[in-house]
Amino acid sequence: MTTQRTVLERAKQGEAAAIASLMNQTLKQKGVQVKVRQSGGAYKLLVESAAEAPEQKPTVRWIVKGLDRLAIA
Repeated sequence: MTTQRTVLERAKQGEAAAIASLMNQTLKQKGVQVKVRQSGGAYKLLVESAAEAPEQKPTVRWIVKGLDRLAIA
């Protein structure tokens, strides 16, 4: 559980790999993977699926909600 908190804290600090790790923990069971890259002051997210692509609107809402919860400065 200590590792989990560490990843969460790193994600709250804006670390792209930690953000991706948290998202992928949830999305893995749906066959979806997220890659996160920081470019300047913005994040670029790539959502991939080996099977059918997830619906765009609900996926974007889920991502935005998750990023809001992290309260990244």
